[in-house]
Amino acid sequence: MSDKTKKDKMYLEEEVIEVDKDKKKIKEKENKKELVNEENLEEKSSSEPKALFNREEFNIDMGEKLSKIRYFTPVLFMVFMLLLAHSYALTAFLGTSVIILGWLLRVYTKTYAGSNFDPNNDSFGLKVIREGPYKYVRNPMYIAYIIILTGMALFSGTIIMILITPVYFSVQYFLISLYEESLLKEKNANYAEYEKEVPAWIGEFKELKLDCPDMEKVIQVVKTDSRMVMAFFIILLIFCVK
Repeated sequence: MSDKTKKDKMYLEEEVIEVDKDKKKIKEKENKKELVNEENLEEKSSSEPKALFNREEFNIDMGEKLSKIRYFTPVLFMVFMLLLAHSYALTAFLGTSVIILGWLLRVYTKTYAGSNFDPNNDSFGLKVIREGPYKYVRNPMYIAYIIILTGMALFSGTIIMILITPVYFSVQYFLISLYEESLLKEKNANYAEYEKEVPAWIGEFKELKLDCPDMEKVIQVVKTDSRMVMAFFIILLIFCVK
């Protein structure tokens, strides 16, 4: 091989090496640009204002807190009703009628719900109840409580309590139901399907066909509710005396 050919070959090899170096430099620059872009995106995302709170999570948290005091708040409202009571014949009649209506709905609901209604019981959420009032609404028990407490407010004859009571307990039981339904969906995969099919509070009653409950269960529920009924009657008597 001649000297000239050797030199040409060396030049070619040097050029190839230089091209490779240039390619490496270009790749390094591109990598640096990508890193800078990623850092800029992270800075932008961190600088963007974050939501103060997640409304759904907030509502569920509030429901959990209210669930712990849900037996205390009705008693507190009854105390205020007693203190402010100015019962009249008409309000006493209307209040008693509404209380009886709410209690009947409670008994009818509890006949089907049993211990599944209480989150503190191990059986809570194991079965999705679709019978009785649960065919039309998901929260018939809380509807019954709202009706009963509204009847108590009516019986007291106090305008403030008549206005405040249904509003407060509608909000309280709405939040509690959100918390309990989050637990139900965790414990039972079928509950999500039931939630889609049946409304929470206002159902469609175009084809209303009430199931006939087991009378033995009804009698059992009435017996367990006897103390509550007695307490209501005592409170109503106090209203009347006052």
